[in-house]
Amino acid sequence: MSNFNIHFANPWFLLLLIPGIFLVMFAFFRVTKKFRYTRNRVISMILGVVSFTLCAFMLAGISFSYHEFNDSNEVILLVDSSYSNIQSERKKDDFVKAVIEENKGTAKLGIVTFGYDQVYAVPLTENSDGIFETYLNSPPPDDSATNLEQALVYAKSLFTNPESGKIVVLTDGIETDGNAMNAVASLAMDGITVDFADYSEEQTDNEVQPIQVNLTDDVISVGENNQIELTVQSTSKTDALITFYDNGEEVESGYIELVEGSNSLFFTHSFDTAGLHELRFEVEGVDDTLTQNNIFYSYVYIDVADNILILQRENEAQKIQQLFEDKFNVTVMNISDAPTSLDRLRDYDQIILMNIANADMPEGFAEILNDYVNDIGGGLLTVGGTKTENGEPVANVYNREDMEGSLYQDMLPVLAEDYTPPIAVILVIDISGSMSSVGSSGKTLMEEAKESAKEGLRALDTRDYVGIVTFGDNANTVLDLTPVSEMRKIETAIDKIDYEMAGTVYSNGLERAGMLLKAMAGGVNKKHIIFISDGEPTPGDYMYLEKTETNRAAGITTSCISYVGSVSVMESIADAGGGKNYSAKDGQALAEAIKADIGAPEIREFEYVTFQPEFGDYSSILAGINENEIPTLDGFYGAKLKSDAQSILVGEYNQPIYAEWKYGNGKVGSFMCDLNGYWSEAFIDDTVGQQILLNIVSSLFPNESVAVDEIELTVKRDNYTVSTNIYTSVEEGETIRLIVRKAENGSYDKTVLQTINVDNFNGNQTVCFDITKGGIYEIEAQKLDADENVVASNLAYTEFSYSKEYDPFLKQEDNKAFIAGLAETGGGNRISEAAEVFADLVKSFYRTFDPRGIFAITVIVSLLLDVAVRKFKFKWPHEIIREKKQKKLEGLSAKNRLDRTDSKEL
Repeated sequence: MSNFNIHFANPWFLLLLIPGIFLVMFAFFRVTKKFRYTRNRVISMILGVVSFTLCAFMLAGISFSYHEFNDSNEVILLVDSSYSNIQSERKKDDFVKAVIEENKGTAKLGIVTFGYDQVYAVPLTENSDGIFETYLNSPPPDDSATNLEQALVYAKSLFTNPESGKIVVLTDGIETDGNAMNAVASLAMDGITVDFADYSEEQTDNEVQPIQVNLTDDVISVGENNQIELTVQSTSKTDALITFYDNGEEVESGYIELVEGSNSLFFTHSFDTAGLHELRFEVEGVDDTLTQNNIFYSYVYIDVADNILILQRENEAQKIQQLFEDKFNVTVMNISDAPTSLDRLRDYDQIILMNIANADMPEGFAEILNDYVNDIGGGLLTVGGTKTENGEPVANVYNREDMEGSLYQDMLPVLAEDYTPPIAVILVIDISGSMSSVGSSGKTLMEEAKESAKEGLRALDTRDYVGIVTFGDNANTVLDLTPVSEMRKIETAIDKIDYEMAGTVYSNGLERAGMLLKAMAGGVNKKHIIFISDGEPTPGDYMYLEKTETNRAAGITTSCISYVGSVSVMESIADAGGGKNYSAKDGQALAEAIKADIGAPEIREFEYVTFQPEFGDYSSILAGINENEIPTLDGFYGAKLKSDAQSILVGEYNQPIYAEWKYGNGKVGSFMCDLNGYWSEAFIDDTVGQQILLNIVSSLFPNESVAVDEIELTVKRDNYTVSTNIYTSVEEGETIRLIVRKAENGSYDKTVLQTINVDNFNGNQTVCFDITKGGIYEIEAQKLDADENVVASNLAYTEFSYSKEYDPFLKQEDNKAFIAGLAETGGGNRISEAAEVFADLVKSFYRTFDPRGIFAITVIVSLLLDVAVRKFKFKWPHEIIREKKQKKLEGLSAKNRLDRTDSKEL
């Protein structure tokens, strides 16, 4: 105890001591001297002084304070000794030594080294002698990973006084396992401070490292070539030997020049058997110094997924049934007999809807089908077809009114629409001086014409093209042919048009528009000019009919709009151009005329003719197919490709003929033609067409069967830690067992690594275990009955290549940010000097004591004693003892006298 102090909250009450003591002494000295110094009077006077003094102290708010030395401080140094810390090992040792020297009895000090596990190198001790040598000579932890969370939890368990405990972590900020953020937050809630010393280092060595394997094909089939992408990182430009193994057998090997950064390497490989394939890639860099990260594992499991359900409308599946049943297991049903539950639908790996519209589906079937594809991962192919209305065939499947707003439409890679082929339109606008006159709206004719042009062009489709030409004495191209999808650009060009004090030379405008349309080689069904003028052509301009006829001969039609007044020559131009002639008295009528002309059947009608599909987006579906050999189709159903979909086969105007996309966990393909011979007879009877259809169906199969599993099994891996979630129901007496096997080179003769009995299984449980060696691992969940017979099981696979501890490409700034985040979460500090370890330790406790309760009791006792002293006579203990001795002596004297008397008488 030190720094003892007395405090008074109201010190002015101490002044009461003067009158209080005065009254006591006054009463004492008023007594005559003869009786004043008796023991009763003296004691009463002392008790009175004590009582008044204590009362004054109590009124003044007396309290005591002092400091008590804290001998319970404990500090544990948590030293990251994992592999990634090799470069900073000397610096950390120097820091540990400095902390030991700085301690000077401030706290008990302990040292724990950690990596994947922990070593209690130096138990908590007050004695600093020799502990640095003990630390250096302690056995090292497993340095192949960094589990800071586990190390923090372990360090907490070592404190004997957690409320006075502090942990100082020396780390490079690389965490491979566990969640240190959670551990730090938990320690902070328990009042344990965690500080961090940052020893992150930038990687400077030459390194190469494989980091990822992707199979570019979603569906892997036996005997078919597949593209395998290996991603390799390199710190510099260098050569590396890359070797690829499939189930332990070398597939390909050779030197490849790597660039600094990420490198994508592609291998073409076919798998000759179904089942598990262990893919191993070995990368040996010329200057590589770290070898633990040079082998990367991946796997392919080729399941036999070949069950197809064809749902038809009216006996339309005969041709494709004959085509597919030689290669797949095919079942055909009418849509009215379609499975009514998801489990029944999962008996099949792919569903083909032959000419099935949304209206054809039984109630609730679309929802089941959506779950089957989106959640379960099944494949879906939709095929077009017709139905008969009023004796005429009309589109049944890809019908906009039938599909609009439906769940069925949401699933498809295309949007059903009333198809019109793309057209190219040139607006030819008169900008002569007469366009400056003011119309009935109060605006100039030029201003009205521009607004009307923007409004009228909204009748175009986003597939269409627009160009703008102005004419007066001369013709100018205001806007080259531009996709309508760029409407902002088109409207900006229109806004910039203004009238000129010039003539009205028709022929120049018609010629310029024709030149722009002739320059467009293809991609549109119609090329059309809309010619707008408010007056007759300038005298001397006689070439406008010739220019119109020249354009007509090139397949370009022309319509005319007489603006405000009627221009007689425009009718002859429209006749020569194969278009229509309109008269518009104001801006609103002008906009309506533009819309009417764009929507005229002569412009928009499309006649279906025989065509040859072309290649669209790249896909393995077309591997080995010669584009020139694709058989023809006699028609198609119009649809618009969705933004995330691929158009594999396209038509003359790039419209989708076959499109597909990923939909949730599954894939959906849509064929925009029938496959029953209506438009597709030549296609389906041709060997190339048949191969394309077989490839399409093969591409839509899931990687593994979607059949119902009694046990659902999902696997997640975080470096060494594998988390396996098991979901199933168990009956009375049934138990769950997990078996982990290592698959060597894909062999089915697998080594059992561990068997885990899941106690008290609750129906949905996660089981965690560690994998520390590279390879492919099979995880089997088994359901056992009371006699330990297996009644159900399921398999899952995972791969492990190397610990993240050996990743030299982790960014130093990320590691520093992680350390900073840990310090902030735990309310600790980032320190760099040994003295900072002890700077915030509580070296002593400030204590206070309020004695007024004891004083009050003392006053009461004093008052009672004073009353007792006044009322009763008492003797001091020594007086009582003296009297007893006196009586004893007197008794002895009396006895002696009696003995002498008796002697005389004798």
